[in-house]
Amino acid sequence: MRCRIDGCGNRVPSPLQGELLCPDHFVERAFEVARRSLDDCQQGRALEAAPIDWLFSNAGYAANQLLLEAESLSDTQRDDALQLMLCLTNLLEYLRHHSVALKPADAREVSSPTASRPGPARQLP
Repeated sequence: MRCRIDGCGNRVPSPLQGELLCPDHFVERAFEVARRSLDDCQQGRALEAAPIDWLFSNAGYAANQLLLEAESLSDTQRDDALQLMLCLTNLLEYLRHHSVALKPADAREVSSPTASRPGPARQLP
């Protein structure tokens, strides 16, 4: 299976097959969603539920599974996946210590064709 990003063509490892992204594009996308969410928090804007659900359920799970298969990753990809886990941990801690409004989820996707993992998305604490 190959990455869905036009012109990429890199292999999609099994933990990312639900996203159809190679490790580089998966980490890039997750960092983008995390940065946008943290920006919204710091600017006092309400967060949209769908990206937060994706970050803490699908993206966190996929990054963890990706690290379990770390031998198939380059050193840079492994470092990026670890940085993503740290970023998600920091964002979660920020959300736990600040009052953040959450917009209800709507029917829109977070541009993911399928979920990385079956089951309901994790709710914010």
